[in-house]
Amino acid sequence: MIASTRILIALITLFAALRVNAQYRQGVVTAKGSKRSNVIKFNPLGTIAYRNIPLYFERAIYGPVAISAGYAYKIPTKAGGAYGAAIKNIVESVGGEADFGKIKGFSVTPELKFYFSEKGAPKGFYISPYFRYSRYRLNMAASGTNPTDKVYYDADVAFQYESIGGGIQLGAQWLINDIFAIDWFFFGPGYINHNLSVDVTSNVVSSAKWQEWETDFEADVATEVAALPLIGGFLDNFEAEAKYNGFVANMPFGFLNWRFGLSLGYSF
Repeated sequence: MIASTRILIALITLFAALRVNAQYRQGVVTAKGSKRSNVIKFNPLGTIAYRNIPLYFERAIYGPVAISAGYAYKIPTKAGGAYGAAIKNIVESVGGEADFGKIKGFSVTPELKFYFSEKGAPKGFYISPYFRYSRYRLNMAASGTNPTDKVYYDADVAFQYESIGGGIQLGAQWLINDIFAIDWFFFGPGYINHNLSVDVTSNVVSSAKWQEWETDFEADVATEVAALPLIGGFLDNFEAEAKYNGFVANMPFGFLNWRFGLSLGYSF
């Protein structure tokens, strides 16, 4: 399934690139389009939905071809929702309380765009292969007394989420009066590999007490993770490695991704 999806994305991209290039060589794509070759854009939907600030810079480089670079800055935000609740439940299962820091991070999205418009880039309908890399971090302090044996513990926990992958994007861009840009990217299937890592440093992890708690702790983690919306069913590959006074756990997973949005900007 995954291999066939990747092959289909590659074939669609190759076909579109060959067709656009043929149009350009035959004179269908000409220089009678806009003299504007640069566009800077902002995606307000990303800010509303994910508290990101997504910015894009696009430059027309050859007839129907343009390159685009996207960068999204994560507005530092307190952990909440189902994911924050799951972390709190895990800590509370061993008699503790969690003090969260803020989620911070970024993502980058380079693209190579092929426009079908007779006016060439950066106007009209387009197809573009895209690459996506994201990284987000969250720190947490936890402390409490285990209800089973009354042992006090404290822990510093660093969460990191990384994703890398890509796909194919269909969209359309309009330049109103050759100044104002509207970029509607409406069909963007892809495949993304994700990894959620947890780095724990604690006063009890290297002790004999941790050996007593480890099995129950891992069971609590598995239960909470399985209940997470959207990704819970994929996090079944739990890997943990001990370190001095702590441990590092990794939960890699991958699934299909859908990219869409609406950007507004300025051309020059």
